[in-house]
Amino acid sequence: MRARRDDLLRCLGALRRETVGIPSEALVVVEDDAAAAGLERQASADLAVRPIVCDGGAARRRNAAFAALRGDVVALIDDDAAPMPGYGEALRARFADGAPKVVQGAIWPAFDAEPPPALAPVVFSVGGFNRLGDVRRTDVFISANCAFSRAVLDTVGPMREDLGPGSGRAAWGDDTDWHERSKVAGFATEHDDGMAVRHRIQAERITVEYVLSRAERVGRTRAQLEWQRRRPPLAVVLKMRGLAAWARLKGRGIQGEALARRLAGYADELTSMRR
Repeated sequence: MRARRDDLLRCLGALRRETVGIPSEALVVVEDDAAAAGLERQASADLAVRPIVCDGGAARRRNAAFAALRGDVVALIDDDAAPMPGYGEALRARFADGAPKVVQGAIWPAFDAEPPPALAPVVFSVGGFNRLGDVRRTDVFISANCAFSRAVLDTVGPMREDLGPGSGRAAWGDDTDWHERSKVAGFATEHDDGMAVRHRIQAERITVEYVLSRAERVGRTRAQLEWQRRRPPLAVVLKMRGLAAWARLKGRGIQGEALARRLAGYADELTSMRR
């Protein structure tokens, strides 16, 4: 994203450090030729940097990179996520046996502003990271830092372009849907804490308003994904509405309200799709 150029340069700088002795190629998907200008100069002896111009949503851009890649291992990293020391060696070691696999790396937050103690766990529950203090989430697949064998991609196929950021439909879900399809295809997901990045969490994402709206969008996205897979009956909608009311009644502060928003968003989206 053009607005995150400084983040991208930090990411590429970290990749240069982590790919010393590991022949690699960074496919940087940008929106136009102006955004692509000068990126090749970020290359090193072991890291080629190749811009790919593609507009549209996140899934469409990732698919453009998939179509152009030449390596045996595919690693996805957001432009505002910088690999931490040891990332490159952990990635190489994880795929050294040549077996097809999917790996979720550790995503540590880099907060622009430290969230208040009451808000931090809620940000964690809906944010783009899976490590916070001593806690690790394994219930989510986050494409800001993941990797998989080329053989897995060839089997599972590209990401759905009608889901995810910029699709005009679901706020997220392109990576979640792809991950679900990889599991159906028989590829188990491994977790690697050594394959770690610091993911910038912008200050505007550390507010009560943003967290609550994101919680609702998480619920709506989950409803869309489940509708496409199994079309939940009306009883599920009623149950979610009841749970949302319970969360508001019994929940404590922001955590209870965030849970209620997520459940209500799920029920509202499912209701609209049933009409």
